[in-house]
Amino acid sequence: MGQRHQLFVIARTNQKYRTLAAVHHQWLYGHTALRRCLGTLEILQGKNNRVPLEEELKDASRRSEGFWGALQDHGRWSNTTDVHFPFIMTCLILGASFGVHDGYFHDIIIEPFQMAYDEGDNNNGITIFDISEPSDVRYCFVDFHGMESDRSQPVQLMTPLSAQTYLAAYYELDDPKFTELIQQFKDRTLIDVNALADTWPHGDWQESEIETGSNSHTALDVAEFRVSETSNPTSLRAQSLDQLVQSVVNGEEIDPEVLSSAISLRDFHVSVRDKLYKEAENLEPFPDMLDLLFDHLKDDQYVNLSLFTTLSTVELFSLAVRLARAGSVKCLNLSGCDLRDQDLHALLSHEGLQKVYMMGDNAVLLAQLAASKPKVDLYHHALLKRPLVEDLLVQDGRETRGPTPPMLDFSPCENAVVQLIWVRVSQYVFLNSECFGPNGDIVWENLRHDTKVPRQSCFSNEAEPRYHKFPLMDVPMSPTRLITGLSSVLQWMSKSSIRGPWELSKGIASSFALSAPSSDTMSCGVGPFSTELSLNNGTNDISAQSLKPGQWAVVLIHEFFDALSQDWIDELIKPKAKGGRSERTLKKQLKYVMITPTADSTNRFTIADVPTFLKTATDRTLGDQLSQWWGKQDKVHEEVQFYDREDIHTVLSKVYPSATASNDEENDGGE
Repeated sequence: MGQRHQLFVIARTNQKYRTLAAVHHQWLYGHTALRRCLGTLEILQGKNNRVPLEEELKDASRRSEGFWGALQDHGRWSNTTDVHFPFIMTCLILGASFGVHDGYFHDIIIEPFQMAYDEGDNNNGITIFDISEPSDVRYCFVDFHGMESDRSQPVQLMTPLSAQTYLAAYYELDDPKFTELIQQFKDRTLIDVNALADTWPHGDWQESEIETGSNSHTALDVAEFRVSETSNPTSLRAQSLDQLVQSVVNGEEIDPEVLSSAISLRDFHVSVRDKLYKEAENLEPFPDMLDLLFDHLKDDQYVNLSLFTTLSTVELFSLAVRLARAGSVKCLNLSGCDLRDQDLHALLSHEGLQKVYMMGDNAVLLAQLAASKPKVDLYHHALLKRPLVEDLLVQDGRETRGPTPPMLDFSPCENAVVQLIWVRVSQYVFLNSECFGPNGDIVWENLRHDTKVPRQSCFSNEAEPRYHKFPLMDVPMSPTRLITGLSSVLQWMSKSSIRGPWELSKGIASSFALSAPSSDTMSCGVGPFSTELSLNNGTNDISAQSLKPGQWAVVLIHEFFDALSQDWIDELIKPKAKGGRSERTLKKQLKYVMITPTADSTNRFTIADVPTFLKTATDRTLGDQLSQWWGKQDKVHEEVQFYDREDIHTVLSKVYPSATASNDEENDGGE
């Protein structure tokens, strides 16, 4: 059953197209397939995702033919499911399964990365993305055996289909609601059929009969020609500057007056930096090389130290720490560097630094990264892969899930947000007049847990608000990812119909992994999923975990969480509601508050909104930037309110019982 669809990421590496990632979607077709395609294109082509994407493309190009394996059974892949390019897979999963703006979520299944185009269970076609040129990601849809579409107009088989052609198989395109959707594909490039034939040579691929005028091409025939703006020979000044730059890079003795004059030239610094990068792999070390590199890299926001392979690990790491302390560098690429014996805390604790890339083989264990208490976003192969691949055990010929891996704790020592609390208030609470005061607000003291109601039921006639604690410490999060991710959580939850903790767990994991959409100025790009939230669905029991002073939690009070829509509330709940509830309270709404326990023993909490939290938890410059950005999200958060009522302490007494509370009392509240 279902509207089954597969999505693939392909790329040309070493003169051959390969499949790098594949997923199965159980319910994807029509306009929803176009929206998920757009979301994936935006992610894959996002500038903030370029570095890890290109690092994995480099990794793919270094793989031998033995890695790709011999194709068997006319091209079908015989390997077990594994994830060799976890960042690319993370991007594909986010694009295919999650949408912030429309509250979309649907779980997907990871397929073997070299699965053939026709190997999946399919009745609604496939979507393919070509990332050979990350600055120009291409797409197409393909119908390879006939789709179960609503219209009687079949599309051409075994050829690249544009978004418009695919959509026309399901709907009349003169419907105004599709006009804007189709328009968003206007400047998107279609994959050429030759790329598909090179990827899956066993297929009977056909030239398109209707897409001949579309903007399509393949990396097989792309060539860039850069012509100089002038045909004049290189000037004597340029020649002299180039010779001087080469002497600087080689560490040669230079007349101080000549060097002083050159430094005053506008393009001298840039020329030296570019030459250092160009010759990075062949630089001959000399005594002042680290100082030279520091002087010409320290003012850049992104520095790629992975290219300087002639430097020792100690030299590279000491340079990285110096650059981080200088303050201008925001992103450091140390991919492929063996950093296992280095003091990572000395590098990763700098708040000015935002990202560190450790892609590829760097020998750094996840436990070592967690112990460094990073304040930055980390891109590490094992960290990206961990939430994507389950450990499976074979017992009596059947695969079963292995033991849950221990939870990692990446949270900094101070002002870390370590939990998200979902307090969900069922629609049935609003039928109980004792639960409301004269002004229509909830009277938390009057809510009692009905022990006759099955605890896992979300739709039963319950009076007690249920809560669920989700851990947020098992992936490193910079302050920017924390705030932009929280914004995505609130926006997605306010648009979504959430059925229970499992679905919310996935949505929270996706929101923080996405940060903000790639087009947003504060987006920090795609990061790793939380293993606890994505793979384990938040099932590790942290209900008894309390907060320590200096640790924070985000509390989300979700009223009418189980109502399908506001129309549902208006038609079915309002006529039955009694006891002073107003129009204001009979709404599906989401309220948030950030909390941290006070240092005394009163079992009370300091409460804050996001701007107030930022004043405490981040340096002033970054805090001001994030506060200003948060203040501009009014339209995004139009259905979200800050919960500043004093009775929040009553709610928290149920979530965080005092130390003297009995275990029974504590277990009554959570799941």
